[in-house]
Amino acid sequence: MDKVKDFLMVYNPVVSTGVMTLIFCIFTAGIVSYTSFQVGNGWVFLCLVILFSRMVIYNYRDNEEEDTSKTLLTLLPIIVLGGLVYWCYILNVYRQNIIIDNHVSNDYSRFRNIYIVLLFIVLWVINPLMSKRKISVIETLCIFLVSIFMGMAVNILRIILTQFTTDGFQSMDKFMDKSIIKV
Repeated sequence: MDKVKDFLMVYNPVVSTGVMTLIFCIFTAGIVSYTSFQVGNGWVFLCLVILFSRMVIYNYRDNEEEDTSKTLLTLLPIIVLGGLVYWCYILNVYRQNIIIDNHVSNDYSRFRNIYIVLLFIVLWVINPLMSKRKISVIETLCIFLVSIFMGMAVNILRIILTQFTTDGFQSMDKFMDKSIIKV
């Protein structure tokens, strides 16, 4: 039981820091929002690494009692979730300039916020798992289900960042003749 307390002593501050920076990201704009989103994703990725290491350590000890397919079933959702968080992080690193300069569609912030809310749901499901020795199939499938929706949100973010970059509609006033529109 002391090992669980050691993991919780590290995990709880890391997850709370990640959640706070992602909440800060929702209510800010520009470089502050971008930086807090990246830092929050980094903290969440670290949370997933801590959870993965805890699960590997406990499953390695209990490996004689269980078959390896059940061990893989419990580790796979954390691997998929970590891959999604890493994909979103790298996607934002490569498109940093257009995000900071606000040359993206307005839907970028909407789907980024959807991704953050789904990440909060997953963290809410994962948080009690740190004190458990075994993970049930229902919890595993719940993490998979939310991961599917997170994957959709990240893919939409990828499409927005690669296909729908704009000039921010900053130069539209030059092309519009205000005398044509009469109210």
